[in-house]
Amino acid sequence: MDYKQLEAFSAVVKYSSFSKAADFLYLSQPTVSAHIASLEQELNTKLFLRNGRETIPTAAGEMLFAYSEKILQLREEAVKAVVDAQQNAIPSISIASSTVPSQLYLSKFMSSYREINPKAVFSVYHGDSDEAITMLLSEKVELAFAGKPADPRKCISVPFADDSLVVITPNNKRFQKMIGKPFPIIMLLLEPFISREKGSGTRMETESFLRSAGYDPKDITTVIETDSTQSIINHVSEGAGISIISSAASKEYASQGKILQFNPGGCSIDRHLYIIRRRHSTLSPSAKEFYASLSNSGATF
Repeated sequence: MDYKQLEAFSAVVKYSSFSKAADFLYLSQPTVSAHIASLEQELNTKLFLRNGRETIPTAAGEMLFAYSEKILQLREEAVKAVVDAQQNAIPSISIASSTVPSQLYLSKFMSSYREINPKAVFSVYHGDSDEAITMLLSEKVELAFAGKPADPRKCISVPFADDSLVVITPNNKRFQKMIGKPFPIIMLLLEPFISREKGSGTRMETESFLRSAGYDPKDITTVIETDSTQSIINHVSEGAGISIISSAASKEYASQGKILQFNPGGCSIDRHLYIIRRRHSTLSPSAKEFYASLSNSGATF
């Protein structure tokens, strides 16, 4: 068996389809079918069964898939290792990050790793959680940091920090009267609200919390939508409305008296922040080393 046969075989297993595997590999479906047929002939066994529209591996196919993944990943790792080890090569680590992980954690993680590998260079792309995960799946980056997990069929999402969301308001006499009291959830719908953009993990958690409390997120009176947590804090401090953001992001500004923060309805909206990698891929040596270094940089793995 050769690499092309194993590559086609693994793709058919992952996508449960000859045509989808062909699209992924930029091959024709007859070519993929020919690779599988020659592999079955060489091994003298059937590797797939048809189950309606799905193509599923036989017991022999399942066994081969485990070995095939190891072989393909080892090949990929070998290529990356040789490239990274070239003379004068500078280790580069590509990362996509959503707002909260980027603002509060990423600089610390990168600084800690550069103490281990001073020559390391990071390529960092910013977006919301959905955009960070999309960049990872499209192979633009090797790692993603986000406020929500990715599809477990395609990615491995590991929590690296705990977080909670709080209501923030202007620090004025009206809201000062509420200090020490639970923030009424109904006020989240009645007050002018400054929202994160669609695709934001913070927005997803906010809407999920409202639904669990029996309210429709569509009833929020949104006056500003922005992709920046810092922008939200600025707008709230200037009296433009209220919002829900990460408690870690708001803590410093609340201590300075620029804003007030409350737990909505006396509840704690807890969540995790995640570091994410593609499930069926091998990290470059430098990215693998960075990933491992996080356990020594304050991450709560």
